[in-house]
Amino acid sequence: MSNLSLKCLMETNKLTGSNFTDWLCCLQLVLRLEKIEYVLDVSISVIPDKNSAEYASFDGASHKKHVEDATTAQCVMLTLMNAELQRQHEHMFSREMLKHLKSLYASEAQTMEYEILRDLFRCKLHDGG
Repeated sequence: MSNLSLKCLMETNKLTGSNFTDWLCCLQLVLRLEKIEYVLDVSISVIPDKNSAEYASFDGASHKKHVEDATTAQCVMLTLMNAELQRQHEHMFSREMLKHLKSLYASEAQTMEYEILRDLFRCKLHDGG
């Protein structure tokens, strides 16, 4: 992604709370472009104990890449937030951050969408309109 495109996104799509649905769509597009959207859905695996049987089949390189991708996603997410939300979420990885933001804003966004659609359907055309 070009720096100009990211700068434009950063200026126009800062998460403020009420725009959660639009922000999430924008975030998913950016992460998909970077090929790291999976970090929002897949937990980072726990490194097994070196003396355990699971350690022999543990893929350290894959784990390291997942942590790096999650850190990149975290930075993108924080960049696309207002300063107050950045302070509240700066110590969370991307997946946990998204879960928390959904708990705060997803139902609010759904309620707003419902109210807008309800008002739209209540509008009536006047005769000859």
